[in-house]
Amino acid sequence: ASEGIGTRMVGRRRWGATERVSADRRTLFVHAPARLVYRVQVPPEGRLDVGLGVIRDGETVRFRVTAKPVGSASEVEIEQPWSDANRWSQLALDLSAFAGQVVTLTLEATAERAGTVALWASPTLSGARLTERPNIVFYVIDGGGADYMSAFGYPRRTTPNLERLAAEGALFERAYSNSSWTRPSTASFLTSLHHSVLGGLRNSRNPVPAEAVTMAEHMHRAGYQTAEFTANPNAGRMSDLDRGVDAFREAGVNPTSVSSVELHENFWTWREDYPAEPYWVHFQPTDVHNEHTPVAPSAARSSKNGSRRRRRSRRRTTSSSPKRSGRSASTRWSSGPPTATCTTRPWRIKTIGWASWSNA
Repeated sequence: ASEGIGTRMVGRRRWGATERVSADRRTLFVHAPARLVYRVQVPPEGRLDVGLGVIRDGETVRFRVTAKPVGSASEVEIEQPWSDANRWSQLALDLSAFAGQVVTLTLEATAERAGTVALWASPTLSGARLTERPNIVFYVIDGGGADYMSAFGYPRRTTPNLERLAAEGALFERAYSNSSWTRPSTASFLTSLHHSVLGGLRNSRNPVPAEAVTMAEHMHRAGYQTAEFTANPNAGRMSDLDRGVDAFREAGVNPTSVSSVELHENFWTWREDYPAEPYWVHFQPTDVHNEHTPVAPSAARSSKNGSRRRRRSRRRTTSSSPKRSGRSASTRWSSGPPTATCTTRPWRIKTIGWASWSNA
């Protein structure tokens, strides 16, 4: 890089039929004019995906990406100006013509005013899926307890989809949380360390110590694209559990009973913008978290014959109880050059196991 660069998580909005807050992205920020130069080997069906952003409305940055094979006069390039500080622009550059070749990738940002900040969001070089490593979806139903799940023997058929997943993989009937609420229990299952080892409750924030490597950091180092979509801040920034992810969304959705809808939309937007595989994603919606406000069709069922009132009363007495076509995620850049490529085949998710616990 001709100028100093840094990394940070940056959030923007995405516009569609309705305005939605998009996931934050791990971002390289530079002060224009600036050039970032990398030498990489292009995998089969290679492509580069990167988000573009600015921090001030009306300050136009011209983004330019060039790929030139080493020792060759040919090159491909794409250029785009951007000035909307509220949204990301997404850029994709087809590199398939250079498959197998070593190319020099240049990311260049210029602006009328020297020093204007330009944002390169999660630059990712990907290719055809050749690895057998599966995509991994780590899905936590925040506040959900096994005692009300038919997958664990509850007489009403409340969780038919979990039953189907369990039939394809494994269901653990004796799985225990490290705590009865989110902050300590989530920190434990994302680091494989007991809460006492992580330092216990010290203040209102209690970040996970930097020495404790999170699941996302392990997966990122193994070549996975990583993302977290949560509606509970205790499972996110409040605990420093956004470390090691390429995309992060901490949603404040009202009512919380529909948080999964927005988190799932954020996930599919991320997959559309960055189609590389394999990926690891952590979901933690709060649809059944206290205080639970059901929406249709669940609201109609829960209010029938007064069952809604009885269920609220029962919850108060039990709430304290423990309880597409794929591509490879091959290269991500921070302040240094890319270190490895990891090639990947079409989209698949393997169900490994299912367990349930309750937390608040």
